[in-house]
Amino acid sequence: MRYSLDSDAIISAWRDYPILNFPNIWEWIEKLGRDKIGGMSEVVFQELEKGGDECYEWFKERKELFVHPNTEEVQIEVKRLVNTYNFGLTASKNAGDP
Repeated sequence: MRYSLDSDAIISAWRDYPILNFPNIWEWIEKLGRDKIGGMSEVVFQELEKGGDECYEWFKERKELFVHPNTEEVQIEVKRLVNTYNFGLTASKNAGDP
């Protein structure tokens, strides 16, 4: 995976470039998932789920294309990121940033 999708970026894109007006953008994003170039962590998917809107439903229908499991390798990298950078993490916000 070359690109890690963030919930804020996804939600902003969904709002600013709605699928009805910009279907090519969303076809391209779907292709990123199909080609294993772009994806998201389970935590980011859970952040989308909290919205419970059409954006979440679109990604839910394509979950197997985008959501990468929270493996031990991922946990090691998250730990490294958290210990290296200040993400301003709280229990309820920004958990997907690392």
